[in-house]
Amino acid sequence: MNKFCLNLGDKGITSENAGNKAYVLSTIAEISIPKGFVITTEAFERFIKNNGLDKIIDKAIDSFADKKISAKEAAMQIKTAISKGKIEKSILDEISNELSKLTPPFAVRSSSTAE
Repeated sequence: MNKFCLNLGDKGITSENAGNKAYVLSTIAEISIPKGFVITTEAFERFIKNNGLDKIIDKAIDSFADKKISAKEAAMQIKTAISKGKIEKSILDEISNELSKLTPPFAVRSSSTAE
């Protein structure tokens, strides 16, 4: 089984390793779910750690909490830092491998339920 990508419908998907949306999709047996995969929370956490983003995020949140910057400024600092981050090769390789199994067109979705 992959470490950074899980196929929808895999029994190993949990809300902890893939998010609630992917977990619910993987448990709905009575409807047909298109082929797809999710990128695991482990992959995201490694991206954050490998790029030192945890420190940047904490600093931006602390600056906002201390009223040194606005929420918009904090969010922009975090967004900018994330967009400059590099994804490690092993994660990119798994994503590329899973993408190669899909036939275009396909959709890319965030797992956020608050969108």
